[in-house]
Amino acid sequence: MSASAEDALTLFETALSATCPQLTSASRPVMLAVSGGSDSVALLRLWSQSAFAAKTQAHVVSIDHGLRPEGKAECAFVTDICE
Repeated sequence: MSASAEDALTLFETALSATCPQLTSASRPVMLAVSGGSDSVALLRLWSQSAFAAKTQAHVVSIDHGLRPEGKAECAFVTDICE
């Protein structure tokens, strides 16, 4: 992992611990909403590499509301990166 990736992971863990202590201190399941866009994929990747991922089961949710033609492909992309 590069230095900038390590810095991003450290910032993510610090910010999440400070703003959501109930999320990071418990070992109960977490649900992550991932649209397939770059910001939510980054969140998923940071979460999966974080110390929290080792002690917490994460469920990833991506919903195609049928409002845009790209929705089905975006949900398939999220499924692919989760497998």
